[in-house]
Amino acid sequence: MATVLSVATQKGGTGKSSTAINIACAFESAGYNLKVIDTDPQATFTKWYRRRRHTGRNGFDVMNVPKGLLEEELETLRRDPHLNMVIVDCPGNIDDITATAVRLSDAVLSPLRPSSIDIEHSVDTARFIRDMRKSYPDIRFMLFVNAAMPRWNISRDTAATTREILQNLDRTTVLEAQIPMAVAIAEFFGTGDSIFEYAPRSAAATAYKKLAKEIIACLAVV
Repeated sequence: MATVLSVATQKGGTGKSSTAINIACAFESAGYNLKVIDTDPQATFTKWYRRRRHTGRNGFDVMNVPKGLLEEELETLRRDPHLNMVIVDCPGNIDDITATAVRLSDAVLSPLRPSSIDIEHSVDTARFIRDMRKSYPDIRFMLFVNAAMPRWNISRDTAATTREILQNLDRTTVLEAQIPMAVAIAEFFGTGDSIFEYAPRSAAATAYKKLAKEIIACLAVV
């Protein structure tokens, strides 16, 4: 059966779609057979994917699924013998279709920006995870700092404080990898390339590779 991984956040502007794109490409490079479901009304992943098809690099498919069909489609894809990973790119909130995607997932990946606002939202995230655990105790949650500035204290504080807030929650991990704020991340989307193709020797590409390895390690115990 395929593992369902949703990329979901409680707020917009955290780099969710960039994360989903690069993690999908990292998984593909690692040998995963995968499909992506784009549920975001802004269709960011789909727009990138259309550009990618023109480059000839289309090793996985992307499909748009409305909320009413999401559960049916996910169950079908989960049982597809040709797939071992389904990634769901969710809208920038934790309501409506995002909540549906989360409850249907084996694991959830959430980027956090290094800011006091995101630290405050970690409290809401902890509450959401506790509520979700009541009915869906086996979902694994993974969080990481995105757009980090290594010399900024807030980048270190966001991870440390989030770990403290979530420390008593089972199957919940704040990953060590931090994706740096980088020009290459802002630029790659318009090319149809992933960060690994657009700037393969960049700190951002190295960080995404580390992030992907941590996610794979966590998924191994889903």
